[in-house]
Amino acid sequence: MWQQTLGVGCLCLVACTDADPHLRSAPLPSSQAVPASLDSVVARVNGTAITAADIRSLNEFLKADMTHRESLDVLIRSELLAQEARRRGYGAWSAVEDTRRIELARALLKTRIAKGVRTGTLDEDKLRTLYKENQERFVHGILRRVSHILVPIGKNAFSEEEASAIASEIAKAAGQTTTLEAFVALGRSFEKAHPTKITVEDLPPFAEDNKRFVKPFVEGTFAIPKVGGVSPPVKTTFGWHVIFVSEELPAANRPFEAVRQELAEQVLPFEKQRSAGELMDVLLKRNEVFIFDAALDFKEVQR
Repeated sequence: MWQQTLGVGCLCLVACTDADPHLRSAPLPSSQAVPASLDSVVARVNGTAITAADIRSLNEFLKADMTHRESLDVLIRSELLAQEARRRGYGAWSAVEDTRRIELARALLKTRIAKGVRTGTLDEDKLRTLYKENQERFVHGILRRVSHILVPIGKNAFSEEEASAIASEIAKAAGQTTTLEAFVALGRSFEKAHPTKITVEDLPPFAEDNKRFVKPFVEGTFAIPKVGGVSPPVKTTFGWHVIFVSEELPAANRPFEAVRQELAEQVLPFEKQRSAGELMDVLLKRNEVFIFDAALDFKEVQR
C-alpha cells in the first residue's frame, strides 16, 4: 500500500526469499546420488547449474545469517535476470564472469523500469487516496515546531510534588535561554542529574487543532507568545512539560493538483520496485527452474 511507502520500507530488486510456487523441487540427477560435496548441483535454471559452492560463496560475501534455501533463491533470481539480459543482447556472455553477469542483469532491470514507470503514468486514483491520507501535510493552520523537557510522574518517576518543583526550577532557568541549543543543553543537564527520568525531546511541526498530542500540551505550545519563547510548566497525564518554540511555519492550503507531482515523485521509487517484482514474476513463470532439495543438505566446512 502506498500509504506505507512514505515512512519506511525498502524492497530488494533482485532477491526475494519467500517461497514461490514456480520454484519446483526435483529428484537428484542420477549422476549425483550422494550430495556430499560443494560441487553438488543444487538447482538448474534453464539447464545452468547452481552448486553448493555458489551458495557458500554468496553467504561468505554477504555475511548474512541465511539458510541454504534462502541463498539459493537469491542465486536463482540473479541467474534468471542474467539470462534475460543475455536474451535481450546485453553483453558477450561467453567471456563474462558471473559477477559481471549479475551487474548487467541489474542494469537491465533498472533500464526496463525507467522506461515503463514515470510520474505521469502513476495511477491517479491511488495518488488522490494518498493525498487524502496525508492531507494534514498540505492543508493546515499555522504550525509550530517545539522541543520540550518532560518531568514525568508515576510509580517509576517523580511524585506530583517533586515533579512540580523540578519543572518550576527548569522553567525559571529556561526563561534565560534564547536559543534552541541553550534550551536543549539546559534540559540535558537536568537529564544527567536525574538519569532515566527527565527527558528532552524534539517534536515535528504541528497545528493548533492537532489530535496526536494531548490537549494541554498543544494549548501550552500555542499560548507561548513568539518563537524563542518558553512556557511555564504545563501539566499533562505524562507529567510536567517545559516547552520551547523553535520555529513557526505558515498555514497552507495546497490542493491535490498542486502537490500531485510531489506525491508522484515520492512513490515513484516504490512503484519501480513493484514493477521489478512483476518482471521477476514473469521470469519465474516462463523459465524452467528445478531445485534438488536433497542437495541442499551439505556441510559448509566441506571442500
